[in-house]
Amino acid sequence: INANGNNNQLYAYGIFGSIAGNANNTAIIKNVAFDNINVVVEFPGNYINNNIGYKIGIVTGAMYRYASVENVIAKNSQVRSNNNINVDGNSRATLFIGGIAGETAYSSQSSLTQVTSGQFVINNCYADVDIHVPILPYNALAASKFIAGGILGRDSWSATWPTSCLYTGTIGPNNANMLMGPIVGGQTD
Repeated sequence: INANGNNNQLYAYGIFGSIAGNANNTAIIKNVAFDNINVVVEFPGNYINNNIGYKIGIVTGAMYRYASVENVIAKNSQVRSNNNINVDGNSRATLFIGGIAGETAYSSQSSLTQVTSGQFVINNCYADVDIHVPILPYNALAASKFIAGGILGRDSWSATWPTSCLYTGTIGPNNANMLMGPIVGGQTD
């Protein structure tokens, strides 16, 4: 999967780009294994001063309301960039990466509304995914714009906490310009 969008847009990359349901029908990905999936991240140009945003997961880039990923395996997989990603701290560029899902959010248009518990489920998932995306800041950079987690990259006010999940890959390089965690990379609004 090549993650190489254009300027000033949001993109969701994964086997399923994004998933969403509604109050009557939950979108479910269940009882499936993905093996040897590779995502290559390429921001346009070597110097980013735009509003591009990527949500990347091996299974799904983004989970919106009423979405569920259960009993899923992603193994022998990776998310990587072949080059350093040089970022201007004044840009609005974002990158959220997870071994299973890149981001959970209320909607694709807004992540500013807090969602009650239970509208997202990530349960009993295993990820053996190596994440290697070197971020190099041009000037002051907010780490909350670049988040990587072994299971879920960014939780955006959704009260989503993966349960009974295991991550055995690597996340790197160790970078002060990126929030990183073995299960959830970070929670932001």
